[in-house]
Amino acid sequence: MATSHPENKRLLIVDDDPAMREGLEELLRHQGYLVLTAADGTEGLRAVHDESPDLVILDVAMPGLDGFHVATLIKKDPTVNRIPIVLYSGCLEESVALLAHETQADYFLPKTANVRPILTAIRELLETAPDARSAV
Repeated sequence: MATSHPENKRLLIVDDDPAMREGLEELLRHQGYLVLTAADGTEGLRAVHDESPDLVILDVAMPGLDGFHVATLIKKDPTVNRIPIVLYSGCLEESVALLAHETQADYFLPKTANVRPILTAIRELLETAPDARSAV
């Protein structure tokens, strides 16, 4: 199994909520990751193609291109579809989880104050995912 070294991994956070985006960015930088951010789905999709991150963290509810749409576009594009995706949402309805599953996102998590689940998801996905940047 591959070993994940945070200092070598580039993560993209796509969230329209500045407080959430900046808080998560600070947490992940503190963990040693290189962090890119985008304030909406369009900007996030552009960053996926321009920056080839190792993993994308997507908020579900955003104006314009929402997280579901962005995840679907990433997974349908053979140039970037190997990039793991974590979708997260403040809405915990079953229909949201089902939509997340349909996008082929690798993880779906609730937005909570507990950061352990997102750190665990990131670590697991980076350890098992092929190097997305080598496929581009």
